[in-house]
Amino acid sequence: MKVPFVLLDYPMDVVMEDRKISLYRDKIAWAEELARVFPERQQDVIAFWKTLEQISEAVFGVTATGVSLPIWRLYDLGKLPGHAVTHPGSMLRLARYATRTVEDLLRTYKIDTYEPLRQFIDAQLLDAPQTDCTEAAFLPSSLALTIYRRGSFYVEKGISQLSELLAE
Repeated sequence: MKVPFVLLDYPMDVVMEDRKISLYRDKIAWAEELARVFPERQQDVIAFWKTLEQISEAVFGVTATGVSLPIWRLYDLGKLPGHAVTHPGSMLRLARYATRTVEDLLRTYKIDTYEPLRQFIDAQLLDAPQTDCTEAAFLPSSLALTIYRRGSFYVEKGISQLSELLAE
């Protein structure tokens, strides 16, 4: 069964009181958008986002192993042990961030008091971890904040088409 879809290069906008932020899949377009909407602190915001994306890549690699948390049985580890052996640097980097929040990373770049960025991040975090940057665990939040850049898809007729295809 094939579901027809269109990959979106521009999946959505986040509309705030004083600015609109367009999310782009393309890295260059995304960096240009960050510079445009956060002109007062553009270099710090872009550096923050670059680190966020690097950590997100490492977290995505771990999720692809099939590990199930909490780990109750050996089976719950999935392919994580093999991933740890083949990607030790990535695992060490993740361990460094394991107890941090999103706000901790903002603080690293001295943009924790930059309200426009905090509001933008909090708006997205309310959608996934359902909290703000002060309490959002950094590792899973890195995926939540970068997920639209991994690929968003448009399926014509949405869930009704999916239902019809499943029924067939």
